[in-house]
Amino acid sequence: MNRTEAVTITNMCMIYDGSRVLVQEGRVYWLELDEMKKAGNLAGEMEFTLEIFLREDLSEHFLLKENGEWREVLK
Repeated sequence: MNRTEAVTITNMCMIYDGSRVLVQEGRVYWLELDEMKKAGNLAGEMEFTLEIFLREDLSEHFLLKENGEWREVLK
């Protein structure tokens, strides 16, 4: 079997003390959860990230390529 994994590490915190950093990808700003769910311009994988943050039974989201096909995996 030909298998490749693509992993992105994401951290969640309840309290943040610091400043945001300007990035080339676009504007960085805070949103309340309800606003995030309604926003139409979130990163492509953000719905999976939100699901992990909101469900205590999940802790991982990654892409798995098996036999030339990519699929989303939530664990």
